[in-house]
Amino acid sequence: MTPINPAFKSDASPGLINWRLRFTEHGPTLIPKHFRNITGIINVSKNNHLFFGQKYTDLQPCAKFECDVPTLLQSIMTTYTRIGAVTGANKGVGLAIVRQLTLQYPTSPMNNGPLLLYLTARNEERGKAAQDAINGDPAVKQAKALRRHGGLTEIQYHALDIDDDTSVDRFASFLKEQHPQGIDFLINNAAIAKQGFDNTVVRDTLHCNYYGTYHAMQRILPLIKDGGRLVNVASMSGHLNSKYSDSIKSRFLNATKPEDISQLMEDFTSAVAGGTHEKDWPSSAYAVSKAGLIGLTKVVARDHKQAGSKMLINVCCPGYVVTDMTRGGGVKTPDQGAQTPVMLAIQDIHDTSGEFWQHEKIIDWDK
Repeated sequence: MTPINPAFKSDASPGLINWRLRFTEHGPTLIPKHFRNITGIINVSKNNHLFFGQKYTDLQPCAKFECDVPTLLQSIMTTYTRIGAVTGANKGVGLAIVRQLTLQYPTSPMNNGPLLLYLTARNEERGKAAQDAINGDPAVKQAKALRRHGGLTEIQYHALDIDDDTSVDRFASFLKEQHPQGIDFLINNAAIAKQGFDNTVVRDTLHCNYYGTYHAMQRILPLIKDGGRLVNVASMSGHLNSKYSDSIKSRFLNATKPEDISQLMEDFTSAVAGGTHEKDWPSSAYAVSKAGLIGLTKVVARDHKQAGSKMLINVCCPGYVVTDMTRGGGVKTPDQGAQTPVMLAIQDIHDTSGEFWQHEKIIDWDK
């Protein structure tokens, strides 16, 4: 990326500066937003120059823009060549994914400059606490992985509740406005795991884990660059094991469109409500929601590939991780559980798409 070269004016007042910049290909979508948050008016001329302070005219090629120099410099230099987002990232595997992305990005093949990484969560207090935890993490500091320490990655919190369509729509609109050239990857990690098994648990679990993630995919997939990545975090509980009837397995495996998977979710909900689910389904809302997510990912990946898209869309199991969701069970640390999702997002996976992964390897969904 060509650096932005500010031209200093000798007549600038103490602490103030007159600016004229040549804008890079990455700048137009990023810098104006930063400056609007400071003060003044930003204008881009026909010859790709950026002007501050007054409305641009051919007769007024450079107007004064007043701001303290440190703030101005920080805003100017905050340009990103990669943009990513992680959902459900305030704790557990999600937070570990953010941490591992930060640590691994500098040596990954995706690295071509600074990375802006959105850490998303439902609760602002917990989300910002998670952001602070990464910023203060000893290993992250030692690696100098963050921009504040001279590294490449900047982490920003943004509110996102995938169980709320309005929240998803708001985040998608934010991404589109802030990054009209697109983002590079999305890792859908957010999910719930309720105890018990009844109609309410089934409805709530599917609404979040399946339908919420599906809506996020519908809104954010169009914002991912061609050649970008989508990673859905599922579970081995979504494996098509012996608790599914052969007919249900066949419907999952032979689905050709998202509606086929959604119909299976509706049929499961109806079977539970009617008390007839045991002949075809496991008695686990979480397991079925994750089977739905695996099937949905495969179908969407196939559709994109057939349409000529170079986007890589995959689904994975992080393993049995010690988290709140597993209620302290598990054999993996969150950092170990984060390895496969991170690999699928930023490492070389040889253009593989539409697969189910565990332990950084492709696994069979039904065997």
